[in-house]
Amino acid sequence: MSDRMFAQTCPNCGGICPQQAETCKYCNCRFSSPNAFSLNGLVLGKSGLRIAMIVVAILVIVILLVINI
Repeated sequence: MSDRMFAQTCPNCGGICPQQAETCKYCNCRFSSPNAFSLNGLVLGKSGLRIAMIVVAILVIVILLVINI
């Protein structure tokens, strides 16, 4: 079997690491788990926009809870 079937590519440096690795062995970039949700994939490097998205999401949840009560 090919070694590529059991490897993953680092999104930061492009290095090839084992599939079970949690961090890249070349640059120590952390691999995200496939089941985890993260805003890092949606908003890269925009901390102000990330905070605004979180605040808007919280406000929407609060408004929906108040409407149902």
